[in-house]
Amino acid sequence: MDRRQRVDEALNGLLDGLETGITKSHSLDLISTLTTHVPSEGLTADALEKAVRVLTTPSRLRVSVLVQIIKVLLPTTRVTRQLVIRIVGSLGSGRGRVDMPVQVRLLRWLVCVYPMVDRAALESVYGILFSFLGFETLRPWICHLLFLTTSRRDVKPWRVQYVLDLQNRNQESKHLAGLLALYKEYYPDLVYTPFLRVSASLFKHPDPAFLALVTHLQQVAGKTVSAYPQREVSTKRRRLLPQAGGTESSSAVSTTDVVSLSVLARTIERIELPAQMGCALRGERMLYQVLVLRPSADAWVRLDTFLACALRDALAIDREAAQDQVRATSNADSALGVLLTQSLDLASYCRELMVSAQDFLAAEFLPNWDGIVYRNTVLKLVALAPPQAWDSLRGLIEPLVNLAFQKDAAGARSEINPAFCGALFSTVESLLRNWDSVPSEDARSSQIAPTAATMLNLLATSGVAAAGVRSTAAVYVLGLYRFLATARLHTTFAMIHLPPPGVITSAIFSLDPVLLSLVCAVIARYKPIFTSHPASSRNVSVYNGYVMDTCNLLWRHRAFNSSDKGSTGYGIDAGLIDRIRREITTGYTDMSIMVNFNAMFGITEGALFAPIALETLRAIERTAMGLERIHSGPITSTSLNENAKAGGVQLTFADFRLRLLEELKKHGYGGVCELLYASMTSLLGKTAAAGSRS
Repeated sequence: MDRRQRVDEALNGLLDGLETGITKSHSLDLISTLTTHVPSEGLTADALEKAVRVLTTPSRLRVSVLVQIIKVLLPTTRVTRQLVIRIVGSLGSGRGRVDMPVQVRLLRWLVCVYPMVDRAALESVYGILFSFLGFETLRPWICHLLFLTTSRRDVKPWRVQYVLDLQNRNQESKHLAGLLALYKEYYPDLVYTPFLRVSASLFKHPDPAFLALVTHLQQVAGKTVSAYPQREVSTKRRRLLPQAGGTESSSAVSTTDVVSLSVLARTIERIELPAQMGCALRGERMLYQVLVLRPSADAWVRLDTFLACALRDALAIDREAAQDQVRATSNADSALGVLLTQSLDLASYCRELMVSAQDFLAAEFLPNWDGIVYRNTVLKLVALAPPQAWDSLRGLIEPLVNLAFQKDAAGARSEINPAFCGALFSTVESLLRNWDSVPSEDARSSQIAPTAATMLNLLATSGVAAAGVRSTAAVYVLGLYRFLATARLHTTFAMIHLPPPGVITSAIFSLDPVLLSLVCAVIARYKPIFTSHPASSRNVSVYNGYVMDTCNLLWRHRAFNSSDKGSTGYGIDAGLIDRIRREITTGYTDMSIMVNFNAMFGITEGALFAPIALETLRAIERTAMGLERIHSGPITSTSLNENAKAGGVQLTFADFRLRLLEELKKHGYGGVCELLYASMTSLLGKTAAAGSRS
């Protein structure tokens, strides 16, 4: 008699004993036969059916005997639907049921041989298994089977509520928490209460050695064995975004069926969005197009709800990993890094940051951000924030300003973070450019100018306080103001948003021609707005003062004059100006070289542009023929006339200054030219000519 025959004989003996009874010694002999021969041969389909019938039929066999049988349930074939139904049908309490320890071990055995179990069979008894969650003894293995079997269609609101109620009564149950985590994976809007965090390996295989033996026996028998599912509890892994599921309606079209733009055009009105909108974060472009081309407020609310929950969970995982020193600061593969990247992909396609992503960044992420982790992704997300009031936007911008311009112990901004400063200004510039493309019909467009002005004022005051006016930060800020002055939004809303007075004055007198040119450009580019809307423009008197004072300084040789209409002398005290004038002019005995205080800031005699003025004059002289004298400077109207009479170049002061403006533009100081051409009456008719020559 071979081994299989002996195994069949032992099982038949146990089956007969169920009806007629069996002695202890005989049962032990039969069990010894099974434990000796089954591990090397396994159980055929017929033998497995007999063994399960022995285990699920109430009898006088002791529990220890039944446990020994379960240990040798080593199938060489698939575990059929009939066997699964028989095991599940034996669960519960009362008459006609096997002992509870046997039920527990049978459920554990189903988990162990899960790769060999008919999946459709388990799906068909999902509801029955779920009904046994109330049995505390069976619960761990019921949860394990449900966790392995659950699909999106199995998650129902009433099931979620039932598990939540059980979890509230059994708050230390890790298995209920693990099942809830899976349900939340599919429907985060249904699982809104906090629950116990559990290990990612909670539902790992309980007996790898047993599985290895069964797999070996199946392979020897020529069966194909699938791997044990590597599904982990979502609180400790990268979030598995749900797939875009199909639809049950015959007339509707699933997004997974839309494979081209032509199909999209034909079916867009019949496309049914996925039951779980979280799959939109998978980067499916067709779904993006449906969301944009056929807007649905309900769909966006659902997607926002999913993303809000997912980001909070991912941040919690990220912080736990950081505490355990598991994650490197640049680990973009973490749960949070993946979600932020997916959010950026969707926001980039739609050209707008989702509400849930902005709320998460402003309230939970940026306040404690180090400015390093996920930097590129986070700053790109901020740049896609939609137009809004400053009170809503400040949660995104102020933390970035605090990182770029750090505060000292007294709370004043004194230290600058150069590495982050440039990234901040690039982000703000991208944000403003995105806003500039918003249609004027959009109701939010009216908020752009005041919000942008408040934001730039914060950057200006913070940057100058931390780094000084002669800094890269100041150049960035003034460049942003120059862009704001010419943004398309001003064609509809006549508003003048100038830098803070201290920034303007400091830049003009910074001895930096770049800053001076930028300030002049900002002032000049508001000129058309003021001209078109003189009555509705704000800050008119302040704007007029800057125009008059700067033209007096650079062109009219009337520096710090406050007697002209509209001029303020930059608000500098007249007594201080007189004192400076006396200090400069006192001590000169040769009146021919005495400095003209009123002209010493002009474009011809001032220290900023005097070298360019002299170079321009020398270039003119080199092209002239038969000169008897070279101009020795300084270049004034009087000196040019006297030089011409003495045989020098024949050149009027007016023509020289026009030529100098061209050279300033070539040197990159076009802002000075913009302001003077836009403001000086004597230059208005010469703008086109000068512009064509340059």
